[in-house]
Amino acid sequence: MISPDDDSAKLAAVRGVLTAFDWEHDDRAHRDGQCHVSTAPVPNPAADPQLRAAFIAGLLDLARFLESHPDIPVQRYGQTITLHTGHELPHDGTWEDELRALKAFACAIGADVTDRGGHHLASRSFGPITYEACAISPAAHARHDALDSYRGSIRLDNEAVAA
Repeated sequence: MISPDDDSAKLAAVRGVLTAFDWEHDDRAHRDGQCHVSTAPVPNPAADPQLRAAFIAGLLDLARFLESHPDIPVQRYGQTITLHTGHELPHDGTWEDELRALKAFACAIGADVTDRGGHHLASRSFGPITYEACAISPAAHARHDALDSYRGSIRLDNEAVAA
């Protein structure tokens, strides 16, 4: 059971993980278990204290609600919360800096970055819940755009033609 006393300790632990976006990371430091604080200012849209507090409070409220309502179903296979370098992780707009931001996230959560066909991911699971960040390479974006360029060009015989 989650008690209000547990909430403050859990909230402090989550804040420690999530505010670590300002860390620099390199692969050697990650292998050695050392992350170093950046000396350069890095804008971090995810560090808004009100946004963070509301997000964390929402997660805790959901956990308490589900715990107190055992008749409410939960997902059989869990859930993934994904942050994207284009929206939630701070970077300067270059692909290299998106990777740097993803590596900093990976270091902060104690994970490795994996490449799944141009989708670079770092994740950590908490039981059936996964918290992850994703950076999509320019090549993967180009492949998607090329595939998507045919959208609407082919239609089935029984589909109406849009005017």
